[in-house]
Amino acid sequence: MKRLAFAFGLLVFGFSPAFSQADDKRTLSFACSDWVVVGRVKNGEFHSADGPDDILGRGWIDATLEVGRVVKGSQTAPTLHVRYFAHTYMRSDQDFMLVLSSQPDGAFLIRTGQLMSAHPKLAARCS
Repeated sequence: MKRLAFAFGLLVFGFSPAFSQADDKRTLSFACSDWVVVGRVKNGEFHSADGPDDILGRGWIDATLEVGRVVKGSQTAPTLHVRYFAHTYMRSDQDFMLVLSSQPDGAFLIRTGQLMSAHPKLAARCS
């Protein structure tokens, strides 16, 4: 009986910090001027950063975002020109929740994002 009580206590209290950390990783923060959308990325051209200390091969990637839903921000076109900094392409077969910021040239910068399959949550307030 004591083992059962211990196991139950561990389950209820011992794992709770792990669950809260998992929630924190799913929470997307955003600036007050950002857009938050759900959509799919169609990757385009890769522009290498070519830094002397860059062992990962990072660079800017131009892409097209097919917007499925606007979560925060004004309505926008169904497709947007976006860019992001990475060492590899984003998946094009999955939906993402993405935080976008408008750039002076009319494109959008992907600031952060999560696969929708990870059940992302938006922060309660803009930062």
